[in-house]
Amino acid sequence: MKSVLVKIGLVFGSLLIGCFILEIIVRSFFGVLKPYGYDSEHPQEDVRYAVYDTRRFWTWKPNFRGWFDNGIDFSSNRIRTNPDGSRFVPCLNGGEARPTRIILIGDSQTFGWGLSDKGTWANQLQCALEQTNPGKFEVINLGFPGAQVDQLYQRGIGQVEPVIGKGDIIVISVTWNDLITYYVGKRFVLQALKNAGFREVKINDKSRAEVQAWETVASSYSAYEGRRPLKIRLSNPKKYLGKPSWRFSFYKKFGVFIPTFDSTMSFFSSLQYISSAFRIAWLNARVLYYWTRSKDALVKKIPANTFRSNFLLLKALDARLKRRGGKILIQLLPSRLFFDDHYYLPYSQGGKSFPTQDYLGFVSEPFCTSLNLNCVNRFEDLKTAIRDQHTFQFDGHYNEIGAAQIARGLARDVRRVGQ
Repeated sequence: MKSVLVKIGLVFGSLLIGCFILEIIVRSFFGVLKPYGYDSEHPQEDVRYAVYDTRRFWTWKPNFRGWFDNGIDFSSNRIRTNPDGSRFVPCLNGGEARPTRIILIGDSQTFGWGLSDKGTWANQLQCALEQTNPGKFEVINLGFPGAQVDQLYQRGIGQVEPVIGKGDIIVISVTWNDLITYYVGKRFVLQALKNAGFREVKINDKSRAEVQAWETVASSYSAYEGRRPLKIRLSNPKKYLGKPSWRFSFYKKFGVFIPTFDSTMSFFSSLQYISSAFRIAWLNARVLYYWTRSKDALVKKIPANTFRSNFLLLKALDARLKRRGGKILIQLLPSRLFFDDHYYLPYSQGGKSFPTQDYLGFVSEPFCTSLNLNCVNRFEDLKTAIRDQHTFQFDGHYNEIGAAQIARGLARDVRRVGQ
């Protein structure tokens, strides 16, 4: 009996030593993932970046100074925000105000998560426009990580609508994740439409939407001749999104991350911040899951009328900004799960799960047409057969090359509408 226990102990000991050696080897090649991908250069201030504007939207903390660093994809990439909560655009170079503002509303892909101020597609757009139209355009980046369409709407009517004037260009960028999530309810959409001077027309086709104008409401809007500066309105005291957990404090103090135990999925996901070998295995397990899940698994997860509700909100915002004199572009920013062939192949089970690889465009086009929205699609600008050519390998956000592709495509659209 004793010899059996000794043998079992030797086996487990060998496994532990083998795993330890494997972890060292993997870490030497792939690094260690940090659980918190950003930090502030002022350790004495509240580390949370999201603050609440009293007009019912969240914004990045004004006058923030810090950097992105997840230990793998990006490190020491500087973050700077302006007094109005917008992200700093280095190519603007200060100076006099430009005659045409390009105001960007969007989520983390617009803000440029993981990228330096210089690398964001907002800044690269400013640089490109300066080369062809020096002194004409001024890019303002109001992207905010985690914002969904209802938050884009709230920021649009709260911060942007009161200050825009004739000729301002507003680019509302929506991602795949934005369009497949909606939590605020049908009443919110109906009220937004009403406030914009519309009511929804009931149709049987779920792939599109129609609205009808109320002339008495619509006529109450008028365009501004001049321009006004963007302003932020924070609560006093400041209201932050979430609270730093004990896990965060422990990691900051000792450099050790404690995994979460909220659910089986969250536990395994959090192990990626402890073991590099497990992270690689977990990524491959997800690929295997994509290959083996049912073909309609994704479609079943999206609640009914999610796309319709989001596009109706975009219509309401589009109409209100147009009546103030703005020129509106709805920019579709696809996920790498679709435009990168390496990820699309398993995600779509060899192309069988979706009618087309540009599924975001496929879903959006009927809504854009029926609601008379000026939509521009970045799928062709980003499509690639080279793995992670346009995105960070682990993080998944657009890298500097992908940002350049977006900036190049949007520059063409801006010149067209800004003539």
